Amino acid sequence: MQLFCFPSMFILILGPGSCRAGSSWILSDQMLSRGSDALVIQTVLEQSTRTLETYRVDPGLVQEHANGELRITQGGYGERQLFELVQNGADEIANEPGGRLAVVLTDDTLYCANQGTPVTPEGADTILRMSVSRKRGGQIGRFGVGVKSVLSVTDAPQFFSAGGCFGFDRAWSTDRIAEALGLQQPLDMDTPVLRMARPLDREEELDKDNVLRELLAWATTVVKLPLLPGAAERLGHDITGFKHSDGHQTDAFPSGFQIFSSHVGEVLLEDRRRLPIQRRKLTVQVSGERRVIREVGTGIKETVSEWNVFTVAHEPTTEARGSAGELHDRSVINVSWAVPAYVEKDGLLTVPLGRGQFWSYFPTKYPVSVTGYLNAAWKTNEDRQNLLDGSAFNRELLRVAARVVVSSLPRLSRKEDPAACLPLLPGRSREAVNWAEEYFIRHVWEAAAQLPSLPDQDGVLRVPRDLHIHPEKLQPEWLRIWAEYPGRPRDWVHPSVDANPLRHGKMEHILSAARKSPEGVRTWLEALVSDGTAESSAHAIRILAAMVERNGDQETLEAARSARIVLTDAHGMVAPVAGKVFHRTGADELRDDMVYVHTAISERMEMQRHLHTVGIRIADAHGRFQGVLDQGFGGYTPQLWTQFWMLLRSAGGNAQVDRIRSRYPDARAVLHVRTVDGRFRPMASCLLPGVVVPGDRSRDASIAVDMDFHGADTAMFRDLGLVDRPVVAHDPKQQSWFEEYRQAVHNHYLRLLAPDAPRTNISRLVLEGPHRPAPWTCCRASQRRAAPRSSPRSRTSVWSRAGPVPTAPPPTAVPKWPPRCAGCSAGTAWCAPRWV
Repeated sequence: MQLFCFPSMFILILGPGSCRAGSSWILSDQMLSRGSDALVIQTVLEQSTRTLETYRVDPGLVQEHANGELRITQGGYGERQLFELVQNGADEIANEPGGRLAVVLTDDTLYCANQGTPVTPEGADTILRMSVSRKRGGQIGRFGVGVKSVLSVTDAPQFFSAGGCFGFDRAWSTDRIAEALGLQQPLDMDTPVLRMARPLDREEELDKDNVLRELLAWATTVVKLPLLPGAAERLGHDITGFKHSDGHQTDAFPSGFQIFSSHVGEVLLEDRRRLPIQRRKLTVQVSGERRVIREVGTGIKETVSEWNVFTVAHEPTTEARGSAGELHDRSVINVSWAVPAYVEKDGLLTVPLGRGQFWSYFPTKYPVSVTGYLNAAWKTNEDRQNLLDGSAFNRELLRVAARVVVSSLPRLSRKEDPAACLPLLPGRSREAVNWAEEYFIRHVWEAAAQLPSLPDQDGVLRVPRDLHIHPEKLQPEWLRIWAEYPGRPRDWVHPSVDANPLRHGKMEHILSAARKSPEGVRTWLEALVSDGTAESSAHAIRILAAMVERNGDQETLEAARSARIVLTDAHGMVAPVAGKVFHRTGADELRDDMVYVHTAISERMEMQRHLHTVGIRIADAHGRFQGVLDQGFGGYTPQLWTQFWMLLRSAGGNAQVDRIRSRYPDARAVLHVRTVDGRFRPMASCLLPGVVVPGDRSRDASIAVDMDFHGADTAMFRDLGLVDRPVVAHDPKQQSWFEEYRQAVHNHYLRLLAPDAPRTNISRLVLEGPHRPAPWTCCRASQRRAAPRSSPRSRTSVWSRAGPVPTAPPPTAVPKWPPRCAGCSAGTAWCAPRWV
């Protein structure tokens, strides 16, 4: 065999005995496509001649190669002609993104035309070989095994390209093989079709085929398949879809093809066998990760679908490549996840529900519960419909796909609905329907536990271990109130994770994988008030009030009630314990020992209802008054004394006298009343207006009680001993001067004793005598002569247990206390001492 190459022609001469006489192939320039690359035709001729010579040397290869083609056409590839042709055409467009691709079906022919790179010598060589593919990187079809699937629908595939035109023909190939082997027809064995090709005259073919001319007017390559009987009907179903009488469904060419082949700007699918022509046109717009697919067609409404596509270029490990088969030589594998764009429904961002699918640039038969499509050059069976189990290559890609999904979540999170991405994640591994899905799901949850997957309060996805998780069984309203506070801690999960049960369930899967548990209700509420402000406390109280009103889970409610969330005036944050915490009704500043809600909260009208709901009542006057007594009156200003008397009246007035005396036995020395000069003075230093001091403010303004202010306190004054004059029936032991007088009597008595007489302790001294007129302090201060002179005077005596003490001083020697009032006859010694 010899191949001669001249400037104007190729001459291929087969060796003696290899063919019939006169069978030399002579190709003139006119037989070559005008402007074509002669290298493509040279490759076709050389490889065809080499194959024929191989068959002559080893005739057994004829049946072997024929069986290989038969295996492809009768196996999984048998019904993938449309997919395979489109895949190969898409690869030719890759270097010129945005190009067109068209599939046209007539009664007897299928055409597939594409723009982009024309057929190359390497491409032609691949077609002419068995089980060879030169797919690289992201290429999805490169005239490898898949193209041989066309033999299911044609015996004579033809290729028209700017690089050269050539065709195959079953009858022609059989004749050449028979000649090479010196056999007579018909042969008793099958012969291969796609091992030898012959050049085609472009112009001659165009003259015979108007559709071909129409397509080559814009396309760089057209694959033409003259169809076998019955093939057109099935191919028509592949274009538009069809439901068979037995219920079997043939799916239409997928409208999502350009999701992962977005470099193909337009895909046109036409079935011209009937009128009107059945036409589908698919276009894509690309903007970063975003894909917008539009479809228009005969008898169908225009549809628009939006997708987000996330891709990682993965370099397979040595172990993975070892099980990759024909994919072994691919140094980079693109692993992609396509997710439908969000739509708003019921105020939430969502995507259409339903199971996703594994793709290998076209759909496989393997579903997956993650939303959208997972695409990669998986190792599949021959029909590319099922992922092969036990493949280290597939398992590695599935692990990569799991991380692609999880690492894409931050780009799918939206500020207005940060947890919208959670429903995109898969379900539970035990619900998987195939091995690949189960393996993938397990690794998704592992990745979600390690990568940012849950939104914080700012809507930023964070690693689960860095977040606090709010408790279970919380209502959306409670979570919303918590999140509305601007000063809330940011390291808590966003409330949108609980917007619906589906989102919450996905979060639970993540937490389970991360081995993280939700916080308790008390911790959650106290975290809200960690900044110690009134505003944070108000939000927490609103949450608790909502819980009480719902009257739901008692355990949750009890835990919430124990949280220290109520800001008080003087005790920081306290738990809202009924009967322990109160809120004020007025603006008084009286000190008491009660716990009050901070006025910044209690003075807000909208908070009063919430305080009442959680059991914080208005402070009880009786309780408040007791608290005021317990706190004492040190540092009281006139304003505080005014508030004290107002509180005392609201607490029952003279009903509190016993409580006052119990806490302050010398109450008249402690309590201050307002005098007519507008000041507050000790009650013991004052008199009611009457016979001693006038009420007309003409004099003694610093002594006379202001009855305009104290008009409601008359009964209390009577019970506390505030009168308008000194009275006889007044027990001097209750007076402030009594102890001083008792000490003076004791000292005076001791001075009168003989030097060697025993000194009796003052504790044994008892002073006896009738009640004296009182009070005296005000009389000394007034220096007036208005007191009555009928006050009796008493004599004194000193007694011991044995009787009168002979050494007792005479009555006139006993210290006189209190001193005589300038206007009163009273004022001598009150009583006689005795020793017990």
